[in-house]
Amino acid sequence: MFNALNSRHGQRAEEIIGILTEEILNGPLVSGDRLAEKDLAERFGTSRGPVREALRKLEARGLVCFSPNVGARVAFYTLSDFINLFLAREAMETMAARLAATSMTQQEKAELRLLLEAHEKELSTQPEGPYIKPSADIDFHHFVIRGSRNPLLFHILCEDLYPLLRLCRRLHHRVAGRGRRALIEHRRILEAIEDGDEQMAELTMQRHIAAARSCVETIFSAEDSESHDPELLKSRPAFLVWKEFSPQKQFRSDSEKSPGGYFLAERGCLEKTENKPLATGTI
Repeated sequence: MFNALNSRHGQRAEEIIGILTEEILNGPLVSGDRLAEKDLAERFGTSRGPVREALRKLEARGLVCFSPNVGARVAFYTLSDFINLFLAREAMETMAARLAATSMTQQEKAELRLLLEAHEKELSTQPEGPYIKPSADIDFHHFVIRGSRNPLLFHILCEDLYPLLRLCRRLHHRVAGRGRRALIEHRRILEAIEDGDEQMAELTMQRHIAAARSCVETIFSAEDSESHDPELLKSRPAFLVWKEFSPQKQFRSDSEKSPGGYFLAERGCLEKTENKPLATGTI
């Protein structure tokens, strides 16, 4: 009985996650919107349990954050947040493209070629429109990463970060012609993969992501988006907020808890935590 109830609870939470994810990525939900558990439970006709679980999972994915005295809100991103995401993505996706050049089968390469041809046909009806693929099944990047055969890259990029990458791409609809240029860049990546050229696949992917990052920078610059409402800044995902870390203080704190342990002194020497040092030495 308990297992069946727990299973239904989890299934309901996943349904809520799917609906809220689409509403955050495609509207009507926007940064800073409150997500009250009570209201959501009434809306979805369920108890607060599945709602709470859904919100926590969305928080882990960077789409929701919890603020003191406010509760859950739709996450807010600054330009620096997007840039950090692009830099991390660039480092990992260039490696994925490099691996895909030698790991993808001929069948997979042929399927990727057909996928791009379908994308080109769609864009031909709206040449200045965006290049947005809502489904992972028809996502060029998702396909390339899967072709890398690296489970860690796939997990990080296609599961952990995928909703945030979709959030980045939504910004591109504000740049006329970006979809057409992205298609050209995708073709160059595909050609390198088809040729089995690891270096060129890596280089073309790096240039492609750098171009996408440049578009986002242009959008934020034009909108002067660094002048943020202080309340919105409280809705930034915690994992994107940089926290200063002092190795010296951390080492001192941890060591002082252990009798006879060492701590890192301010002058850069190791000293015994007992009253009389037993040994010193530069690090």
